[in-house]
Amino acid sequence: MSQIAQRLLLLEPLVLVLMVYAFFTPDASRVWTLPLLIPLLALRWTAYHRLVTRTPLDLWLVALLLLGIVNIYTAPYTRGDVSLTNVLLNRSDLVPWAWVMLGRPVMGIALFFGMVEFARLHGIRSIVIASVALGLLLSGTALVSTQWNTKSDPLRPLIDLLPSTRDLFYAPGGFNANEIGGALAWLTPLCAGLALARRSPRWIQAGAVAAFALLLLALFLGQSRLALIGVIFALGVLIFLLIRSARGRAFALVALSVLIVAEVLVATHAIAPPTEAELMEERDEARASRRFEMWRQALAILRDHPLTGVGANMFRDGSVRAVYPVPTYETRVLPHAHNEFLQIAADLGIPGLIVFIGIYASAGWMIWRCWRAGDGSARAVAAAAGAGLLAHAVYGMGDAVTLWDRFTFVFWWLLGVAGAQYVCLHSAKNTPAYPPLPEKVVEK
Repeated sequence: MSQIAQRLLLLEPLVLVLMVYAFFTPDASRVWTLPLLIPLLALRWTAYHRLVTRTPLDLWLVALLLLGIVNIYTAPYTRGDVSLTNVLLNRSDLVPWAWVMLGRPVMGIALFFGMVEFARLHGIRSIVIASVALGLLLSGTALVSTQWNTKSDPLRPLIDLLPSTRDLFYAPGGFNANEIGGALAWLTPLCAGLALARRSPRWIQAGAVAAFALLLLALFLGQSRLALIGVIFALGVLIFLLIRSARGRAFALVALSVLIVAEVLVATHAIAPPTEAELMEERDEARASRRFEMWRQALAILRDHPLTGVGANMFRDGSVRAVYPVPTYETRVLPHAHNEFLQIAADLGIPGLIVFIGIYASAGWMIWRCWRAGDGSARAVAAAAGAGLLAHAVYGMGDAVTLWDRFTFVFWWLLGVAGAQYVCLHSAKNTPAYPPLPEKVVEK
């Protein structure tokens, strides 16, 4: 029975891919894929007598789930029930909308533990290959489906060389440049770090180089400025962490400097004078985005509802806008607070903010442990995951991909890479879950 369960668990990656795709779509019926987790957990218990592999993130992930459930019944705002169709059972049921919102974090947690478990059994190489493939897929999607705006107009000669489509089955209508820029901010440093890792066979490294180049190109063409700032900062960190030779480091710093100069030229319109449309958009952004006003209203929500916030993904709701208005967004959708930490606080209150920070802190702990105890390859993977989280955190200071957003699966993927490397390092060698740091040699 155990061997049969082990073989059936080889299908888990396919199930997780199906769930990620389902939760990437706007169809709320995606929640009916969550029951697929039940047989996976039963198979894992049968095969290995465990439900998940333990990591330092466990406490915070459980806290997030419990907080989300409690928030459904205590938050002051709600969208009520929604009718969802279960295709397998051919029936429709009324489900609280908040449960639908909680579905994406549940899917993300399942993705995290699935990656960790797979790496424990089969090693980190498959996770690295899958990460490179994800980078190639997302960069290709961004290059052909981004809704280019006037910030990209100086780069139109390059953009016009690219194919363009809004009909991809998983990306109908394309993507806002800032939205997909947040996802690129996670993956660009990740693939850069993987490209700097020396591993065999070489085609993996070559794929990582290609993914990094395409991701960086898509990010530069999309001109999501905060994402670019975060990625440039993270790449600088990777250069000093992973490039040991003075010549290689100097070359990388020169290349990074060229990128910075190019971005300054584009952002300041030094390459081409701004068109009237660009000037109007910049004025509209200065007037309409009003980040400080958004932040002020998010803080007002936190002051009024410190324990619950307004509810999962309710910051964008019209009923919340009526009480906490932002100029020019009285009738338009304001998707988020343009700051990920204020966003989670406005949605789930101070407890949500603590849990969100705790997730980042635990991920940082795993990455640091891998850096201290790992070999060159493990260090590169850990640094790559850490750089991706760092770049997006910078982006998240003035923009957001919330926990309820379709691109949030990339956040869970980065956590999965960090957790997978941590478990490979500390479990495969039969070491304790929290091995002691190596003692320094003291000369007598």
